[in-house]
Amino acid sequence: MTAYAARHGLKIWGIAAALSLACLNGPVTFAADQPSTSGSSLPKPDRIRQSIEHSFDQLSDDRPDVRDGARRRLMLLSLKDLSVLREIVKARIPLLPSEAESLHDIVTQSYLSNDSYPTEAAHGFLGVLFSLDQDAVEPECGGVEIRYRVPGFCAYRCFEDGDIVMAIGDPREELELHSSSQMTMAVQSHAAGQRVVFKVLRRGRLIHVSIVLDARPLGVNAANMVVDFSARRNAEAEGYWEENFESLLGESS
Repeated sequence: MTAYAARHGLKIWGIAAALSLACLNGPVTFAADQPSTSGSSLPKPDRIRQSIEHSFDQLSDDRPDVRDGARRRLMLLSLKDLSVLREIVKARIPLLPSEAESLHDIVTQSYLSNDSYPTEAAHGFLGVLFSLDQDAVEPECGGVEIRYRVPGFCAYRCFEDGDIVMAIGDPREELELHSSSQMTMAVQSHAAGQRVVFKVLRRGRLIHVSIVLDARPLGVNAANMVVDFSARRNAEAEGYWEENFESLLGESS
């Protein structure tokens, strides 16, 4: 068993191979989906920095929905934009607790989502792991619980641990879900890059999440392969974090 598996208490896992929440693949121009900078005379790099700063400010907002939205937007940063984020963090040390709490996940997700890998584009990929015994007892409300998300893929950004995925597909003809295998097959029936809608029960509220599916990693078609594949990538991301952010935070202590 890999260190990644041991750290997360994984036994032997089935894989929900293709779910991806409203996530874009590859580098993103972060100035999109941000507060108004239209009409600004600022050069593009300054507009992007302004947008990143605004989202970083919102990590400490009193409203949970605003904080969640800011965290998800920051998880779309390109590698170039991560350098801008580092400058912003350096200027704000010491960070507020809510900022520091989200930073590792933001950096890890952004770094890995920009990392290329051989793919099977015919099948979408969510980056969700299911335990083999998870379907033994279906949640009272039905659906499939999200317990473990793999960093670098759309599920990590768009879902939350504890989400219950109730159905998949257009609300007018959605497929109700009752098992992890059913959810996996439904996701894999879509190609990478396709947008899919999920009905999700999150903290007592029913919401619809629109997700662009990632591509399944080539040759990764079993749970243990996913764990090994993600462990190698996570080690690279952790090295980037330690060199560029953890060391920076350590300077303030």
